[in-house]
Amino acid sequence: MLRIFRDFSSYSSVALMSAVSDWVVFVLLFQILGTPALWAQGVARIVGGSVSFGANRSWSFRRQQGHGLSREAARFLTLFVMSYCLSLWMIFALGDLLSVPTYLAKFSADTICFLFNFAGMRTYVFNRRQGISGRAISLVSRFRKPS
Repeated sequence: MLRIFRDFSSYSSVALMSAVSDWVVFVLLFQILGTPALWAQGVARIVGGSVSFGANRSWSFRRQQGHGLSREAARFLTLFVMSYCLSLWMIFALGDLLSVPTYLAKFSADTICFLFNFAGMRTYVFNRRQGISGRAISLVSRFRKPS
């Protein structure tokens, strides 16, 4: 339990740093340059995601330099794509379909993605175990009848 709290505390610090970079890019694009909200959110999430991977890998989940980097990067990319799609869908659904003010829609999307990403990073991206597909195979093999 203490480890989860420590990971969450570190992750929250990195998430704050990532969120600041995300919001700066979003405000710059949306408010100052007049970029549509969906495009501004897309670019901002890429910037924030880049900050997030590097900082979470080295600090929050304390991984050794170079050890498992390609596997973790591939897992992060998988999680990032899911989170990215969730974020854009929420901006669209809240902002365009439900007419929620843009900044409130972005804050809501970011909050949901924050929780989704913590769970994904802790249990999948930076977990040295076999991952989701390996767990699924193990689970299925338990239910097979011996030949």
